[in-house]
Amino acid sequence: MVEVIGVAFKEGGKVYYFAPTKGDYKVGKGVIVETARGVEYATVVMPRTQVEESAVVLPLKPVIRIANEKDEETHRKNGEKKEEAMKTVRERIEKHNLDMKLIDCEFAFDGARAVFYYSAPQRVDFRELVKDL
Repeated sequence: MVEVIGVAFKEGGKVYYFAPTKGDYKVGKGVIVETARGVEYATVVMPRTQVEESAVVLPLKPVIRIANEKDEETHRKNGEKKEEAMKTVRERIEKHNLDMKLIDCEFAFDGARAVFYYSAPQRVDFRELVKDL
């Protein structure tokens, strides 16, 4: 058995397991974790629990820390930037007359990167859009 906590990066999103460090991991609490994309904010959706080793990919990455007030504020500000960013990208998509639909946007916790998700009926050459952004 392995001790884990379960976190989600989006509300209702997939649950990912991390190795808990010292601290009280209550459901709904924010935590800071290291991912392949860098340091990210996540919400605890499953408190400390034991799971079978076969249910996890070892080694588990540890939780860096429980989110503090500054982390919560950064996460809130990233959420506020999302609507403005979506509006701007939609305008630029229209300006470039691209056949694509913007679906979602995520900001890296440190704000250094934004990821935009879109759908399109066929391949879209959006290099000029990226330059414009």
